[in-house]
Amino acid sequence: MIHLLEKTRVYTPETLGVSDGASQISLLQVLTVIETEFKEQLEELRLKRGKDLKIKDVELQNQMPAPAGNPLVVRSYVYKLDKKGGYEVRVFVHSRSKKTENRVAKATYVLTPIDADA
Repeated sequence: MIHLLEKTRVYTPETLGVSDGASQISLLQVLTVIETEFKEQLEELRLKRGKDLKIKDVELQNQMPAPAGNPLVVRSYVYKLDKKGGYEVRVFVHSRSKKTENRVAKATYVLTPIDADA
C-alpha cells in the first residue's frame, strides 16, 4: 500500500450548522462531512491519475457521539492498493476538546478503475 494524498480540515459547530441547545453533533452532519471529504479526494484522484473510479466497497464505523460545542477534525488519506489501479480512501473524524481528540467516525472506501472489470 502506497500513501499518496493527505488532507486535514477543521469544521466548527457554526460551519456544521449545529443548532443552539443541541447536546451533540448529529450523525447526519458527521456523514455529510465524510461524504464531502471523500468526494474531494475522489476528484483529486481523478484529476491527478486521469482515471474514472467506482466504489467497490465501503465500511463505516461510528465510534461515539460528538459534543455539539467541539469542532470536528477531519483527516483523509489516499493509498494506492495494487498495480491494477485500485485505491483506498480513509476518512477519520475526531471531536477536539481543549486537551484531547476522540474518534467519532471512520470511513474506508475501496475504489477500482471503471475499466478494470471489463
